[in-house]
Amino acid sequence: MKLIKLRSYMPIKIFIVLSVIIAAQIIQLYQVKYISANIDEIKYITAARNLIKNPDWSDVYERLHPPMMYYLANIYSNYATVGDVNSQLFWARFPIILLFPFFALAVFFIAMSIYGFLAALLALTLFLFNPEILAHSRFITPDFISSFGFLLSVFSFSYFISTRTLKAAIILGICLGFTLLTKYTALVLFPFILVYILFVTKKEEFMKVSGSLAISFAISIFILNAAYLFHGSLQIPNYFESSILSLLSNSPLRLVLYLFPKPFLMGLDLQFKTSSGGWWGWFWGQQYIKAPWYVFPATFIIKTPLPLLILILFVFIFGLRKGFIRSKTETVFLFFTIIFTWYMSFVNHIAIGLRYLLPIYPFIFILASKIVIYRPKSVVRHRTFDFVLIFLICWYVIKTVTIAPHFLEYVNEGFGGPNNAYKYFVDSSLDWGQNNLFLQSYIASHPDVKVEPQIPETGIIIVDVNNYNLWKYGNFEWLRRLDKKPVGNIGYTWLIFNLTQKDMEKL
Repeated sequence: MKLIKLRSYMPIKIFIVLSVIIAAQIIQLYQVKYISANIDEIKYITAARNLIKNPDWSDVYERLHPPMMYYLANIYSNYATVGDVNSQLFWARFPIILLFPFFALAVFFIAMSIYGFLAALLALTLFLFNPEILAHSRFITPDFISSFGFLLSVFSFSYFISTRTLKAAIILGICLGFTLLTKYTALVLFPFILVYILFVTKKEEFMKVSGSLAISFAISIFILNAAYLFHGSLQIPNYFESSILSLLSNSPLRLVLYLFPKPFLMGLDLQFKTSSGGWWGWFWGQQYIKAPWYVFPATFIIKTPLPLLILILFVFIFGLRKGFIRSKTETVFLFFTIIFTWYMSFVNHIAIGLRYLLPIYPFIFILASKIVIYRPKSVVRHRTFDFVLIFLICWYVIKTVTIAPHFLEYVNEGFGGPNNAYKYFVDSSLDWGQNNLFLQSYIASHPDVKVEPQIPETGIIIVDVNNYNLWKYGNFEWLRRLDKKPVGNIGYTWLIFNLTQKDMEKL
């Protein structure tokens, strides 16, 4: 009877899941046309086209990231209208957007395999209506693709250590290979796997799985070389600019470098050099080259919806009382989340956007969904628990829907909402140039406004957030000296000020 009842509800469950995913996908496809190309996208589209025509990886932008993003951006390029930038941008973004439902389904099924259907539905909702996920699932950048790869790789690793079969080793190798093709930070997965085997599991387990792991690593390296068309395979650059690769090339471990294609090593060298030297950044009034360790954790707290933060807190509190870790998969997920956050905060010196932490989000959604299994036995407490959970979910969804399509600009209510985002962020945590179409529309209906005047002027002026905060692209120190609050904004990234003659007299 129980089996029959479960089967009778299965079509309804599938309908619910597919309906939510389709709804979120429609939102993405409909709204993407309003989002301008960000600062990096046009460069990536050009690099992608050049790479397809002549795959020699000679241009620095072709090596800036592994090739998966460039390959995806070209899949539907024949559908784009020649000379129409908006059409070219849409069709380049289209394959990235098509990954969205597959990513969502992966989150759902992984959560269901650990905690059951209700938890899976919660994890799916957290994924589909998360502002950071929605923002980056429509850009031609490697962050969203890489996050998908990280989820597949870490979950396949947990499956591997649970089964220790050749099939699991092959699946792990394929997932690792895919992830290596998305972003250089995927290399973190190799030490993560080795450290986990050595220190989290019993030491004798390392010897038992070392052979299978070698197969996984070999498959991933083969996939990486094949994706580069074996261009530069078994070759390394004559010299490296980064200290890490220079040290490695002059050590007995030099042979390891021959496993990777030469263009991959050249791009990795550039990324290591940039990371060690730092990059222009600004956070909450502080400008820096090398990011302080707290930038990523603080940014996560400010830009993560409060309902999700509350769910994380609930899981932690209930977990302390009832046992937080109940499976190897949970251990792997939690361990990866901690290690990756630590790496990005303390080892990496570039903090120009929360997107760098995007890979931990799917694991947080899945771990947070565990809250549904902490159901009180008391009827009254049970109903109260359900009410609070439903309230948090509704709050989460409504806040995300109401900010659409400005997902990148999201700041939670605890820090004043998106209208106050300019106080904390610049660059890809807020202003990536994605609101230029909204700016053009505003100027068309307000022809008297002045856009970023080079000298102090009266009237309605508009200033980009990046420039206002004395970041990389401009200097509006005179405007900040007036200590005037914006009277409005355009997409939360273009600030509107009303300057009077009295204001001018203060300068």
